[in-house]
Amino acid sequence: MLCLNAGLFLAEVTAIRVDSIDWEKHLLHVPGKRTREIELDDQAYLALTKWSRERPPVKSNAFFVTNRGSVKGPKNRTVNRFIA
Repeated sequence: MLCLNAGLFLAEVTAIRVDSIDWEKHLLHVPGKRTREIELDDQAYLALTKWSRERPPVKSNAFFVTNRGSVKGPKNRTVNRFIA
């Protein structure tokens, strides 16, 4: 949903950090080669809010994390499997 609603590339999704989201302004700071800020629509904002509540309480700064094995941010291939 985030890729479609915010126009993000796969590598940008995996690069999102906990502090990339400005919850008050509904903005997403997209790190990477094309650093930019994207205004989140209601659907994307609600989805991110829901995930932030369900996100495991881990020390990783990656917003999206996997807990298979060691806790870490997802790889591009992992996200690609969810989308496809």
